[in-house]
Amino acid sequence: MTAALGVLCVAVRMVFMIAGGIAPLIWLGSHFIDAILLGPVFMLLVAKVPKGGAVFLVCLLTGLAFLNSGWPVVVTCIVGGLMCEVILGLGNRTSPSLLTLVITYVVFCLSFIGDFFPLWFLGDQFLGQMLSSGMSGEYVETIRSFINGPAIAVIVISIIVGALVGAFFGHRLMRKHFSAAQVAPEE
Repeated sequence: MTAALGVLCVAVRMVFMIAGGIAPLIWLGSHFIDAILLGPVFMLLVAKVPKGGAVFLVCLLTGLAFLNSGWPVVVTCIVGGLMCEVILGLGNRTSPSLLTLVITYVVFCLSFIGDFFPLWFLGDQFLGQMLSSGMSGEYVETIRSFINGPAIAVIVISIIVGALVGAFFGHRLMRKHFSAAQVAPEE
């Protein structure tokens, strides 16, 4: 179950990363969209696999799948996955509170932010690699405009907002549909 839900997380993220290769604003907003869409998957993962390590494994798989975007994504996924496991471990893993689920999901979504680190910390070098890999000058210039403090803050805040929406969306679906279909435990 963990592997299947992990593959689903990777697939959803991959769709938006590929689309982001076409339009830079999609790439910059991909984490916001992912956070909303993956909320139900995350809630199902926590409900169906209450054992420790499941969330970490999904974070690790996702980080490895996106290694081509730079090694920082693996590091942030490992750190984020461990933080998620600690947060879930502080409470009742078999029946975590909504607050625990929401906090864990926000951390889970933020753990994938490592794919932006080369852009933010290596700036021109990273953009030069984008140009040499065949990206258009217009695409790279659009991305360049997002290497500043306010844009970084907007991206981080959008991930948090998307994660909050996704967590509540996922929790509602769990209660309404997955529990009724006996895919997830009743609350």
